[in-house]
Amino acid sequence: MVHDTYSYEDVREYFLADAVRIVCATPAWIKTHPVSRPKDLERYQVFGARDAVERRSVRFTKGSREEVVLFHPQIVCRNNLAALHCSLTGKGAALSVPRFLAQSFLNSGELVRLLPDWNVSSLPLRAITPNQKLVNPIIEEWVKYVQASLASQRENFKCPDKSN
Repeated sequence: MVHDTYSYEDVREYFLADAVRIVCATPAWIKTHPVSRPKDLERYQVFGARDAVERRSVRFTKGSREEVVLFHPQIVCRNNLAALHCSLTGKGAALSVPRFLAQSFLNSGELVRLLPDWNVSSLPLRAITPNQKLVNPIIEEWVKYVQASLASQRENFKCPDKSN
């Protein structure tokens, strides 16, 4: 499974789902760093995985409203788990991390979701296999199984509508 662009070899890609991303921080950090709208994040230290923050801007949407947050990350994390763990130190907010990765920290109260009414871009998840003329039917069944499993977690994943 991969996200972002994969270009190392000739592969066949299967779209699985878009992982919902959120912004979160520790309750103590939130008390001293008020955030009522996305632009407020520009004043503070944020942690984000490379794919989310390298562009130096993140687009937030709320209905028809849109805000673009510009920032200069002091720390670009290698992955989303690293960004979450950095935020757990209480030194900043985790920006654009997949909700399913943060779920256990949200459930325990170690982290709190910031800006819950705002959406950030989702993270497309894909399965890749070597590009061959004949595809093992087990792979296609596995892809269908994963797609169905992710579809059952609507709070964490946006999946293609199969009803069409």
